[in-house]
Amino acid sequence: MKTVKELRDNLIQDYELTKKGLMDNQTANTLANTAGKIIKTAALELAYNQFTKQPDKKIDFLESEMQ
Repeated sequence: MKTVKELRDNLIQDYELTKKGLMDNQTANTLANTAGKIIKTAALELAYNQFTKQPDKKIDFLESEMQ
C-alpha cells in the first residue's frame, strides 16, 4: 500500500468482508488499529512540516495519482 487512497480502499474492502462474515472481528480490529497508526504517522509528518516551515513539502503517502 503506497497511498492513503489505497489504504482507504483496503479498509472499505475489509469492512465489507467483515460485514459479510468473511473476515473475523479480531483481524478487522487489528487492521483498523494498524491503519490508524499509519494515518497518525502521516499527520505527524504534516505537523512536522508545518513546524519546520516546510508546508509545501510533499508527503508521498498522501499523494494519489489521478487516473
